[in-house]
Amino acid sequence: MIKEYQTAIVTGASRGVGVYIAKALAKEGMNLVLAARNAEGLDNVAKEIKALGGRVVAVPTDLTDRNALETLVSTAEAEFGAIDVLVNNSALDSTTFFHNESSDGIEQLLYVNLTALILLTRLVLPSMLRRRRGHIVNIASLAGKIPFPYDVMYATSKAGLAHFTSSLRAECRGTGVGVSAILAGQFTDTGLSAQALKDVGMTQPKSVPTSPPETAGQAVIKAIKKDLAEVAIPGPAILFTRIPQLGTLFLKGTGAMAMLKEVATIRARAMD
Repeated sequence: MIKEYQTAIVTGASRGVGVYIAKALAKEGMNLVLAARNAEGLDNVAKEIKALGGRVVAVPTDLTDRNALETLVSTAEAEFGAIDVLVNNSALDSTTFFHNESSDGIEQLLYVNLTALILLTRLVLPSMLRRRRGHIVNIASLAGKIPFPYDVMYATSKAGLAHFTSSLRAECRGTGVGVSAILAGQFTDTGLSAQALKDVGMTQPKSVPTSPPETAGQAVIKAIKKDLAEVAIPGPAILFTRIPQLGTLFLKGTGAMAMLKEVATIRARAMD
């Protein structure tokens, strides 16, 4: 088990890297509270974790509903007691030209990717501070650290999440509560970019590297055990955060930028 931690909430746990994060925590012996809008997906993941011998409860949750956030926390506490770990993983993507974004779409993305996660953190943090024990893990993105065209609002939300993480970490220093950001690569086998490609009928060019989704779970465990400020996926990509120009060169050189532009172009045509 990770130190003395017993119970974790994982949002966005019905698909993508959230599934692998939940399984990684379960293998550490933690009780899991899984949250997402997709009730069927949550139930399937819960069954997989139970098969591994873990204790788990699935709580269908609309993050845009403040009452639902409170219900998630109260359900977790009623089921397992104090919450030791919160993994803020939920996110929406919007690979498109920025000028084609709708006002409603922008507001929804920023709320789900940033505001709701901040509100959920505020709900669980007081108990952690009283107990002088706990860890907040925010799944940010390398897209929030480098210029990231054709997915401007996603990148903007992740930049905000990364800065929220570093600022809260500074405030919590010495309290016994850790705060970490996982700077996930945009291109994973089951990530949001993969879904965007599927939606428009594209396949990812072989020149664009991907990270196995299991690395997200491993990164979360590493961040908690070592109380790290940031963990990048893949590890060498941490250089992008220090020299953003390298990130731009990476996007261009691997064909990732052209791929994103093509997705945005196809979606723009569909709007005509």
